[in-house]
Amino acid sequence: MKEMAPSVPIHLAGGLEDGSIGTDVNRIMAAIEQVNEEAILLSDIGSATMNAELAIEMHEGDQKIVFFDGPIVESAFVASVSSGNGMTAEQIVEQLQNN
Repeated sequence: MKEMAPSVPIHLAGGLEDGSIGTDVNRIMAAIEQVNEEAILLSDIGSATMNAELAIEMHEGDQKIVFFDGPIVESAFVASVSSGNGMTAEQIVEQLQNN
């Protein structure tokens, strides 16, 4: 994704602090705090989706966070390239939902 959309910041929040598989609401919140204006929060499975939704509910900043639950690799690729081409987060999520 960095090669296809080098100007698009990507903040990762997957995994637990000890490096194991899982998700942590605090790591997601920390990634959200790095966002300047708007972002798409991607998730693709069970507890990751639950934690992503919880992080969005807990978010109190001015950043606009749009959520999409779908295939993570494909969604991340489409989102980063589309963002690099000037689409808004809402436009990108709409595009992902229609594919």
